Amino acid sequence: MTEAHPKFSRRLVLGVGAAMAASLPLAGFAAENAVITDQDAYTRQQAGQMVIVDVRTPQEWQQTGVAVGAEPIDMSDPEFLQKLVQLRQDNPGIEFGFICRSGNRSGQVQSYLAQNNVAGVYSVDGGMSGNGQASGWISDGLPVEPWTGQ
Repeated sequence: MTEAHPKFSRRLVLGVGAAMAASLPLAGFAAENAVITDQDAYTRQQAGQMVIVDVRTPQEWQQTGVAVGAEPIDMSDPEFLQKLVQLRQDNPGIEFGFICRSGNRSGQVQSYLAQNNVAGVYSVDGGMSGNGQASGWISDGLPVEPWTGQ
């Protein structure tokens, strides 16, 4: 199954990058391939240091649930980047950890934002279901909650 990715306009990305970067403390250059383990992401989330953003589709959220406390924002939603900006404004100075099924789509989002100078963004290694190198959120026994459709 091929994982889809949104088409972002350069103007929109620059606006999102500026909005997200403005709300993060300056920590040097954005890491283009910043990956975090699921356990580290969960620990940071529980400490109030990270927002986990689930970029999968509603069908996937329905099938497996979402990581407890994660913000489900389908990356194929035409308003994906605008929703990220709003989430960033609601959580100033907090890192973002993106999660998908296996780490592919979340890695694409993280890399794209980092290439546009957004710091403090990570891809959760292995995603929800694992990828052959990392077992994934569900297999690692981290908490999941049903998606309520909202």
